[in-house]
Amino acid sequence: MRRKLLLLDCNYLCHRALHSTGGLSYGDALTGTVYGFLRDISTLQDRFQTPHTAFCFDLGKSCRGKILSQYKGNRKAPATEEEKAARKDFQEQVQKLRTEYLPALGFRNIFSQEEYEADDIIAAIVRSTLIQADKIIVSADQDLFQCLAPHVSMYNPNSKKLRTHDSFLQEYGVVPMDWFLVKAIAGCSSDNIPGIQGVGEKTAIKWVRGDLPEKSKAYKAIMADKAIIQRNIELVRLPYIGTKYVKMKKDKVTKRKWIEVTKKLGMKSLKRQLPLSAR
Repeated sequence: MRRKLLLLDCNYLCHRALHSTGGLSYGDALTGTVYGFLRDISTLQDRFQTPHTAFCFDLGKSCRGKILSQYKGNRKAPATEEEKAARKDFQEQVQKLRTEYLPALGFRNIFSQEEYEADDIIAAIVRSTLIQADKIIVSADQDLFQCLAPHVSMYNPNSKKLRTHDSFLQEYGVVPMDWFLVKAIAGCSSDNIPGIQGVGEKTAIKWVRGDLPEKSKAYKAIMADKAIIQRNIELVRLPYIGTKYVKMKKDKVTKRKWIEVTKKLGMKSLKRQLPLSAR
C-alpha cells in the first residue's frame, strides 16, 4: 500500500482558523490562528489516517506582480489602525507557526520560498517523481485543480469535499492538466487576473474541449487575444518558473513536544488532541 502525504496550503488554513477561532488569546497575546491551525493538523491526519504532512507557506510579495502589476490588487487592505494591528498580529502568528512552533513540535517538512506561493510548492511536490505517495492537497484554491492526477486528490475543509482526477473530469469535462488554460482564458477574479472580455469559465471549457463554434463571438474573441492568454498562462500555471523542488525528511514529532508546545501556548484542550505524528 502506498503511503499518504498531506500537502497543506498553510496560508489558507491560517485564514480559515482566523475566522473560526481567531479571537482566542493567552495572556496578552492572540493565539486563535495558531490554535485553529494545530487543531486542523490533528483533524486532518485522523481523517486521512496518515502522519506524513508537508506544510507549504506563501512567503513575501509574489513575483507574479512583476508580470501583472494589479495581481491580487483586489485584496482589501486594512484601513483603520485597529485593522492594521489585527493584520500585523495575524502575520506574526503565521510566521511563528512556520519558524518556531512547527519546528518545536518536531515537524521537519516546512517549506517556503521567497516571492513564491504555497500553490507553487504544492505543485512542485506533486510533480516530483522522487516523492512516491498518494498525495492529498488540502486547500480551497481552485488553481490547484490542475494538480489533480490518478494519485493526487484535493480536499476542501470548507465544503468537506474530496475531488479526485476522475470526479473532476466528470464535473468539468476537461482533464485537470488543462485547467490552467481554462483559467488563462477566463481569468481569475480572486487573484485579479483579467481574462478575455466576455468569456467566462464555462465558455473557456468549451473552447478547451473543442466544442466552441468557430463562428461564435467568444471563439473569435479568444483567437484575437492570444497575447492575454499567453501572459495569463505564465501567471496561473503551476508551479511558477523558478520554484525549487524539495526533499522530504523524517519528522521528529513526539507526544512530549506536542504537550510542551500546547501547554506553553495555553491550549489545554489540544494537549489531549494528539495528531497521529505524536502518537
